Amino acid sequence: MGVGALMLLLGTISMVTPIPGGTFLLAAGSVLLICASPWFRRCLQYARTRVALFDRMMRWVEKKMGERIGGILKLTRPGYQTQSGDHGTS
Repeated sequence: MGVGALMLLLGTISMVTPIPGGTFLLAAGSVLLICASPWFRRCLQYARTRVALFDRMMRWVEKKMGERIGGILKLTRPGYQTQSGDHGTS
């Protein structure tokens, strides 16, 4: 969980600086934390339910990151029902 949190922190910092790669760091850190923590998954679902812009950005990242990372990020969609074979924990 420490690596995921560090990646989220570095991604957040790099979003406001000219250093590229912030989106990748945010997505990768989120994927690590989604897999490691059901609490973090619920927090992201809550944020996506409350903030439409954040949900649209997450859907864009899901498409751009491919099936492996995008599939895990889909687990945080509002109203998403976990199915057998999904990544992450139930």
